[in-house]
Amino acid sequence: MAIEDGAFPQAYAALDAWEKAATVSANAWVRAYPFTSRLDLDLELGELEAARHTARAFIAASQTWLPEDTWDMPTERSRALYFTAQIGRDEFRRLQARDAEGIAARGGFYAPAGVRWIESYALSIRDVEDARFALSKLPDERPLLDAAFRDFFVDAEIGRIHLYAGRLDRALEWLHRAANSCLYVRALHSVQAHAWYGHALAKNGQRLEACHEYAYVLQRWGREPRSRSANAAREGALRLGCAEVSPRSIGTTK
Repeated sequence: MAIEDGAFPQAYAALDAWEKAATVSANAWVRAYPFTSRLDLDLELGELEAARHTARAFIAASQTWLPEDTWDMPTERSRALYFTAQIGRDEFRRLQARDAEGIAARGGFYAPAGVRWIESYALSIRDVEDARFALSKLPDERPLLDAAFRDFFVDAEIGRIHLYAGRLDRALEWLHRAANSCLYVRALHSVQAHAWYGHALAKNGQRLEACHEYAYVLQRWGREPRSRSANAAREGALRLGCAEVSPRSIGTTK
């Protein structure tokens, strides 16, 4: 709840405590969660050097972890380096192809093409070029995912891909579900989903609905001047002239 409420210092403290407690776990995902969550938080706050440090610490720590059936460490390591600009796009594409082959060979949880696409491509988006590349790898298999594998986090990331690629109808479909769901283990992505949904609604000419989403983001994170999502929501709200966004919820960048 600390992250969702914009209490970022408390969120960092909670992740520190989780990291210490998780050292006794044999589950790689449990041990990785505080690292990957801290990385996401660093990036949301625009703290690139902190994010780079987090990525390197994660990669070093994970070398001794046992493989996890439903989580792929090579992919997560490559993604951490790419998201923190410690490798370029060309190098990441090389690692991405290697990691995708490794995932395909694992079978089991990764047998469905949709699950492999999510892991290898959909969660590896920095910009429009990445989104278009991910869509070029989209499998023909339908449904894309079994309902058991869907949660708001997956919906949000797929919606963001369509948003970046200019496919508004598809973006709205996925982001609507993401913004109207909850899963507190990924509270940071929940608020981000509202920001992305607001952008999609604004692009689609749905001003009042976009204002509502922006107001939600600013109510949560508007007092944190480093929040990239809040700053984007603030700009969007002001651009639309959202009466629903009061000075109290807009916050300040000073």
